[in-house]
Order: sequence, then structure tokens, then C-alpha cells
Amino acid sequence: MFLDARQGQGRGAHVSGHQPARVLQPPVRPADRVVERHDGARVATLRQRALALLDDAARVDATARLIGAESLPARQQFLLLTARMFEDGFLRQNAFDAADATCSPHRQFRLLRLLLRFHERGLEALERGVSVQDVAKLQVLARIARAKSDIGDDALAGFDELEAAIGRECAALETGVSAS
Repeated sequence: MFLDARQGQGRGAHVSGHQPARVLQPPVRPADRVVERHDGARVATLRQRALALLDDAARVDATARLIGAESLPARQQFLLLTARMFEDGFLRQNAFDAADATCSPHRQFRLLRLLLRFHERGLEALERGVSVQDVAKLQVLARIARAKSDIGDDALAGFDELEAAIGRECAALETGVSAS
């Protein structure tokens, strides 16, 4: 799986919390090269962004447990929402689901890119005045959550439609905010 480097992050950490560079930047894997040739994007860069997002979410979650998630700023609430989507839509695998039992490197890459695209576009919507609650109600979220089961290795174009739907639905929310 693309995020397996996360397991080694705790090893070799300094007391100050800084991680050694070799842990934060895992070597390029053969599967990464296959996907990079096909999709033209840097798998390692996406992996690092996802790991940073999950690390940030873990820190925010500790605070949320103390003061309650509702008390957090909107960006941090959205970060927790995105992290839950990563856990459910990417990190957990269901061996009883035919589509989710195995996952090609291309499909893993597309799932990862989809979730990061949602995070980026959701942050843009928040910056334009959309509430976290409204972003959390987007209809496309249910489709994103089911993507690992609904979009098989033979139908990767389905990810393009989901990315477009994220853009359309966020734009519609932003239009509603600017009109009021």
C-alpha cells in the first residue's frame, strides 16, 4: 500500500519530535514508477502530502478529544473530516469485497489523488466562506466513500467523474455563499 512508510515513522524519532529524513522520504518503489509513467504525477509527493495530512489530523484529534471537535476552527474540523475519509476510503481494505480485495498501483494512486483533491477543493471552499457543515453534506462524499468498492481496476475513468463532481459541488456551495 502507498502509505506503508507511516509504520516506520515512530522509529528513530528524536525527542524533539523531528523525524529523520530517511523515514520521511521513503525510496521510490517499483510500483511508484509504474504509476508515474502512466499518470505523469509524482506518487512520492502525493504520499508525503497524505502522510502529512494524517499526522496533522492525529495532533488535532488529540486536541478535539479534550475540547470537543465543535470547538475547533473550521480548517481543523475539515482536517478531521478528511482524515476519516482517508481511513475509511483508502487505508481500510475489505477482503470480502471483490473490488476492494485487491488494488492495482494505478487504482491506489487514483484513490489517493481523489482524496487529496477533495481536501484541496474543500479547503478552497472554506476560504471562500463555505461552512464545514455544508462541505460535509456534499452528495459526492458518499460516492467518494464508495469509490474503492464501486470503481474497479477496469473503470479508472470513474475517478475523473468524481473529481469533476467535487469541483462542481464545491463551486455550487461557493456560489450560494457569494450570493448571500
